[in-house]
Amino acid sequence: MDWPTVITIVLGSSVLGAIINSIISLVFARRERDRHNCYIALILAHDFEQYAHHCFNIVCDDELHESSGGHAGKPLDYPPEPKKLPEENYRNFDIKLLDTIIEFPQKVAFAKDEVVFLFEVNNDEDAHETSCENTIKLASIALNIADRLRQKYSLPARDLKFGEFDLRKALNDK
Repeated sequence: MDWPTVITIVLGSSVLGAIINSIISLVFARRERDRHNCYIALILAHDFEQYAHHCFNIVCDDELHESSGGHAGKPLDYPPEPKKLPEENYRNFDIKLLDTIIEFPQKVAFAKDEVVFLFEVNNDEDAHETSCENTIKLASIALNIADRLRQKYSLPARDLKFGEFDLRKALNDK
């Protein structure tokens, strides 16, 4: 064997090894990024589902307060505040979905502002009714966001049922 052939073989195998190593690194980095996004989506989906359930509960508490003449339950003033977003890296997250997620607290603030305005200029009954309506709307929006997260990141769907209770059906009935 002559030296030019040996050098060509060594250099060729080194370049091929470097290319294969780069491809493997890219594949693992992408897999890690996808797993991280799925993790964030799972946490956010649960948070939005929990928010929807909380909204439903406080509206039911309000109805109980009304029907019992104030002896049970608790009156609803404003729609509840959502949880803060987890401190994560959202750089590779779906942009349209992230925009909807970031916009949600603003929707809650607008719904609250509407109720505050009605309390100031209208009677308390109209403001109270609007607060209940806004809370149910926000719960529906939250469930929609959770469903979109689960669909986009291939997470298992949750039926949100316990025995005869079905949160989705109960929200639709309200």
